[in-house]
Amino acid sequence: MLRVDLPKGNLINSKGGSMVAMSPSIRLEGKFKRGFMLFASGDVMYTTMAAADADGYIFLAPPILGDVYPIHLEGRPVIFGKHSYLAHTDGIQLSVKSQGIFKGFFSGEGLFTIKAEGEGVLFLYSLGAIHTIDLPSGEEIIIDNGHLVAWDETMDYKIEKASGFIASLTTGEGFVCRFKGPGRVYMQTRKPDDFTRWVKGYISYS
Repeated sequence: MLRVDLPKGNLINSKGGSMVAMSPSIRLEGKFKRGFMLFASGDVMYTTMAAADADGYIFLAPPILGDVYPIHLEGRPVIFGKHSYLAHTDGIQLSVKSQGIFKGFFSGEGLFTIKAEGEGVLFLYSLGAIHTIDLPSGEEIIIDNGHLVAWDETMDYKIEKASGFIASLTTGEGFVCRFKGPGRVYMQTRKPDDFTRWVKGYISYS
């Protein structure tokens, strides 16, 4: 769970339905902001909450078990999938970024990703814990697309088949993302598809 303390006059933008509790001084500013976010994803909407008359606080929680991870942008744009967004502070702008049909279909993030840029803090959530890897210029890393959360815009990446037909059969890995530095990539410890299968199996045998 994320607690955000807001001095009077400050605001936070958060994913629709993520508010758990808030102080009486917090006011909802306007309606859900849809626009490009709704066009791109169909379900990523955010609303603005402000400490209008006095200092206040807000508790936010993601819809799944896992980390809430703060990313301090400081002018460094970050790309992430629609299912990872929880909140962002004032000073950050969100926009849709098309990654093409092939990348969109096989990366697991869909045809559109979201770009965050500006000065402030972006809060993402994950299934399980989030781990980061910093790559120097020219260095590469291969990540199972189900574990991918976000990456710096400075990074180049491509989608490719997991090494070897036998490896794909035995490990269950199909397509992977090959990232090339410089930049930071954010990974989650659990895959949504694997977790879903585990839950279904647990229910069927309980």
